[in-house]
Amino acid sequence: MRYHSQNLTYDRLPTWRHGRAWWGNWHAEWHTFHDSHLLGVALWWCGFSIRLRWLSLYLRARERKHDGEWSVSWHDGALWIDHPWVRQMEWRSADPWWRKNITLPVVDWLIGKASHECVKGEPREVFVPMPEGSYRAVATPETRTWRHRWYWPVDRRESVWLDIPGGIPCSGKGENSWDCDDDGLFGCGGATPEEAIAHAVSASLMDRRRQGYDSRGTGRTPALVVNATKAAS
Repeated sequence: MRYHSQNLTYDRLPTWRHGRAWWGNWHAEWHTFHDSHLLGVALWWCGFSIRLRWLSLYLRARERKHDGEWSVSWHDGALWIDHPWVRQMEWRSADPWWRKNITLPVVDWLIGKASHECVKGEPREVFVPMPEGSYRAVATPETRTWRHRWYWPVDRRESVWLDIPGGIPCSGKGENSWDCDDDGLFGCGGATPEEAIAHAVSASLMDRRRQGYDSRGTGRTPALVVNATKAAS
């Protein structure tokens, strides 16, 4: 049996950081030292997968046919059971219950579903600097809280939402007939007002690089260059 491996970081990092390998009928894939938001374990008759905070590992024998199989996994606070009658690679809302996977929300049973509350702070005016000038925006602090029963620890997150009236213009994606016209960024978020502003600038510049400028060429030429000196040759 021959062994093959592939570096999924395009050789920017060692293969053991993120890669995959084949050995005969066995296929493995791993990703280390990354912050995974999907935690769980899945077991099959021919392999397993595990997702932890800093490690993802997948090991499985190559399937000879595309029939369903039994598997059990744990993620998002629930036990997920797949069986041979679940549709492979598709989902239909009209299917009867026995054609869908079985989900047992264990955490919700024990500590109850999380109740969500959002408290908004005092909005204030900020400015988003772009090459063509600054855009007025409104930064609103938000505190979101998720609570369970049985004195379960409260999950609280603070962020800032940025509303940009009129938007920061760019060209539409042009993927469909309805998005060929001018488009723009009308809002984004961040942990702080400064982070939200930086996000708006970077997202707008990336959109212009990928999709192009709007029909008026807004931002193609800077309105003001502060360090107006001749560039060193």
